Amino acid sequence: MRKKLTTLAFTGTIASALTVMVVADAQAVTITLNSQNYEIATVEGDFLELSESVERTPWWEDEAVAFDVAGQFAALCQDGCLPNEFEGVALGPLFAYALQAPIGTIVYETYDETLDASFAGEIPATRSGTYAIVSSTTPIPEPLTILGSVAAVGFGVVMKRRLADSNH
Repeated sequence: MRKKLTTLAFTGTIASALTVMVVADAQAVTITLNSQNYEIATVEGDFLELSESVERTPWWEDEAVAFDVAGQFAALCQDGCLPNEFEGVALGPLFAYALQAPIGTIVYETYDETLDASFAGEIPATRSGTYAIVSSTTPIPEPLTILGSVAAVGFGVVMKRRLADSNH
């Protein structure tokens, strides 16, 4: 029994360490889009390898959203902000939003070294690059929900005080 617990603890520790290594390797920035927080991470590879993750982003098939998110990411990025280099130009991660099927190219939005200029382009789906993906989402509570929670807590405190006063 003790050996099983030790093995289980060791396995859990290794799994945690691997998770930390994978997350620590990527640049993550939290942006807000339509009252939803998205943690944006970067991953390396070609579109064919990453298509499932890239196509689940909120900017897939929406150039305007890709432009907005790329701008927010550029404004918040701290390290590794220009992971791509295409034709001698340092660029941010690719916010891919379309696949041109007959040609096999990816259309993307990103930014250049000024960190505030939009840079749109196309690359072959088989070319490696650093893509932006969503690693997690968090809904932002509405003001009414927050107000209701505060009122409920306040009501609970008042009722507890009244109950304590009536017992004395």
